[in-house]
Amino acid sequence: MPPWLVLALGISLLAALGYQILRLRSLRRVPLYWAVILAAFLAAESLADSSHLGMIRLGELAIIPDLVGIVVAILLLRLARL
Repeated sequence: MPPWLVLALGISLLAALGYQILRLRSLRRVPLYWAVILAAFLAAESLADSSHLGMIRLGELAIIPDLVGIVVAILLLRLARL
């Protein structure tokens, strides 16, 4: 497994757990949150790679677009009332 994917999985899991802790609910929905946040994270990474803009990078990951993807995913979860 490539290191950037391991980092993406870890960051998205931390974001899902953080969202769950802020919502003060049980941990049973964390896998759903993790999947949604990971999908948004990878979509943002793909868009950043295809745009070829010079961005701040952590290894192979573009930091700013990935964080925007996480925020968008959390907003979508919030709007869906999940």
